[in-house]
Amino acid sequence: MMLFSIEITPRFDTAPIVTIIATIIAIFIPPVLYYLISKWLNIDISNVRKTLKNYLSSGVLTIVNILMVVYYFGNDYLALEVPSDSPILKIIVRTGAFIYLFLLFAFLFYLNFRHGQEQKNELLRNQEMELKALENYSKHVESLYQEVRSFRHDYANVLMSLKVGIDQGDLDNIKKIYEEITADSAKLVKNNKFDLTRLANISDSAVKSLMSAKFLEAENRSIEISLEVSEPLKNPKIPLISYIRILSILFDNAIEGALESENPKIAVANFYQDGDFVFIIENSTKEKSVDLTKIFERGYSTKGDNRGIGLVTLMDFQDDYENLSVETRSLDYKFTQVVRVYEGENR
Repeated sequence: MMLFSIEITPRFDTAPIVTIIATIIAIFIPPVLYYLISKWLNIDISNVRKTLKNYLSSGVLTIVNILMVVYYFGNDYLALEVPSDSPILKIIVRTGAFIYLFLLFAFLFYLNFRHGQEQKNELLRNQEMELKALENYSKHVESLYQEVRSFRHDYANVLMSLKVGIDQGDLDNIKKIYEEITADSAKLVKNNKFDLTRLANISDSAVKSLMSAKFLEAENRSIEISLEVSEPLKNPKIPLISYIRILSILFDNAIEGALESENPKIAVANFYQDGDFVFIIENSTKEKSVDLTKIFERGYSTKGDNRGIGLVTLMDFQDDYENLSVETRSLDYKFTQVVRVYEGENR
């Protein structure tokens, strides 16, 4: 009989222990060979698994599985119908095994290469996003400087007006100027742009740039947004590119979800808790409670496909890193996602 491309000729006079050993060898040798060859060809099986999940439909995988079954049963059929010492059988078996192995590793190599290209493209996209975020952040800081500079100039003129009123003893004019000063000062202090100063506790410039860009985007789209970062924070113990991708997905989904609600709001908190790095983002929603059983299906979204893909990507990251967990809940017109990265005893 044929098993995993290894020929086993049954003999009635063979000791049972020999048969058992031969069967075990026939079962375990192929996976070991596949593993060794994949290492030699530098094929990352985890990358292949991700590419299969992301780029190949279930129909293609079904066809591949059917062909594999036909190949194995075809070998067994030939072993039963054709004499084992037949030259034709040996040629067919060897040719089939060669073609099968060649196609298998070519397929694995292609999937591994495809995933590597996707990683490079993802890195380029993140670099472009970081540069754009840094540019927006710089423009925002410049606008803040201009506002403060203008306020200082106006404040100097107001002081001169106050001096004139004081010298003339004109209390009505002094009162009027004072009310104008307090009104303008209140507008300046309440400006949401000043919330970005809380990003000072974010140590990484790339993360800070991304978060500032998302805050500005939310502000420009009339979303009320708040941030709580009460202590200096380092990056969590996952690759920076993955963390930036996670933040991008969370902010994009929060902005999209908040815009659908009657009173768009987003609240962000970042802190350490019991040795864990915790990032929480909460947005208002149109529905009282979002159906959590559907939103993590690949491609599902109430608005377009990006949101569904993004949420599925979060689950992929959770599978990639054992110290990462993503908790999602929806209640009372609020959609909350909690990202927790275990940091160990010492940060």
